[in-house]
Amino acid sequence: MKKLTISVWALAALSLMMVSSGYAVNPNQLGIYTDASGDPATANFTATPNVPFMAYLVLTNPVNHSYDGGADTNEPITMVNGFECRVTMPSTNTFFVLDTTYPVQSLDLGAGPSHVVGFNANVMVTGNSLVLCTWEIMVTNTDTFNIFMGPSQFPSIAGKMAILDAGDAQDPLSAVYVSTGDTSIPVFSVNGTDAVAVDNESWGGVKALFR
Repeated sequence: MKKLTISVWALAALSLMMVSSGYAVNPNQLGIYTDASGDPATANFTATPNVPFMAYLVLTNPVNHSYDGGADTNEPITMVNGFECRVTMPSTNTFFVLDTTYPVQSLDLGAGPSHVVGFNANVMVTGNSLVLCTWEIMVTNTDTFNIFMGPSQFPSIAGKMAILDAGDAQDPLSAVYVSTGDTSIPVFSVNGTDAVAVDNESWGGVKALFR
């Protein structure tokens, strides 16, 4: 019986390890990384003072759960033409956002940290991920700077961040969720290790069983 139990846990661990190699497996995750494909390992970044670096707002594994007005359709989203969320950057004179760009010409109707962005052209999802926004960031010291995300000030879906499925004319809005699973946990950490993706947490829990 003991051998069977160990085998079951070993298989579970192997399964999680195989899944985690494809980055975030949970649908509709929104995070910030220094890797444009959304590698969870790049949600924590050690910056060199006064040297700019790029950070990407990445949507991974987008799924439309109500395609064409249906329920639980789980239709993969292949094109996105807008998004809305709140991105709270550090408010300090040692953290600078030097530039903000979108994959295509866009209009942001949000105010302050809220972003309500419409693209003027559909943007394709490639390899289960899509860069929605790119920031050029610079810090001037080695302090820890954390970035948080959550719903915009006036969310289209109550209490949720959202994307627009360009392939669904009937019900294009789909809710998306922070990569760390909790809006109180930063999605990106400069000179820190506070941003832990949901899948990384799950895998850590399984590994703990073998200690």
